[in-house]
Amino acid sequence: MLDVELAPQYIRNTHDLHKSIKLGETSESITLDFKLELSFKEISKNKKNDIAEEVALDICQFANTWGGVLLIGVKEERQQSSGRKVASEYINVTNADELSEFLGNNVLPLIYPPDIGYDIVSVVIQPEIQIVAINIFPLTMGASCVYVNAPPYSAKYPYRTHYGKKYLHPAEIEKRMTHGDRSILIKLREISSKTRDVKLYPEVEKQQLSRNDTWDSKGINIILKNISTYEYSLNVNGIDINIPFSLTRDVWLTEDGKMGILLNTHLSVSPDRKSVLLNL
Repeated sequence: MLDVELAPQYIRNTHDLHKSIKLGETSESITLDFKLELSFKEISKNKKNDIAEEVALDICQFANTWGGVLLIGVKEERQQSSGRKVASEYINVTNADELSEFLGNNVLPLIYPPDIGYDIVSVVIQPEIQIVAINIFPLTMGASCVYVNAPPYSAKYPYRTHYGKKYLHPAEIEKRMTHGDRSILIKLREISSKTRDVKLYPEVEKQQLSRNDTWDSKGINIILKNISTYEYSLNVNGIDINIPFSLTRDVWLTEDGKMGILLNTHLSVSPDRKSVLLNL
């Protein structure tokens, strides 16, 4: 099964908000984080720096995972029946116009690389209530960190989990810096939330057993079945085959709504129709 929750639902208007959040039901996830408010006026410089670092870590955790939304102006309550904390109420964000300036002047300078992708949107729910969505896009190469320019001058590499924020240890950071296939993994995750029907390039070859042995006129049906850390599996006419990310050049959504996958090699179906081969 594909975990489509890993594809973030970005919020840029009221329609997106109501589609993604149901009060009394929706809880935080690997791509969604709630905050009641961000108050950074009339506080000490140290406190302001602490808030900036906290927000920078919140942004980096999504950039280092699958992307996500930091939603400001959401009150949470714990359900008695399940014990889960869920969004219970929207609270007006009074400093929405100042948040973008705070991010640019105080938060983003703490983040490396500095060109991390994000947008910030005010969502008006009612005339007297607006909340703020910070949409963070996944980093396709390397790892993002928060650098604190004060003793002990630490660099923190957060990532998002189903249980909140955690931090990469040095070995994991090294893997991120040397692993070049993350962009393929992210594209597969994103497009799999829309479709799992695959159009493969080059097309799958149909091997023939003899001149008298022919294929029927129907095309080969290909489905994306599963995605793991270093490879993904396709189901080709009922046959599963694992493909490493290193053999995949690009992934995109085709005009006919399928997932286009361009391989560095090609696949072929064996003459007995019982296996699919990678032709390396």
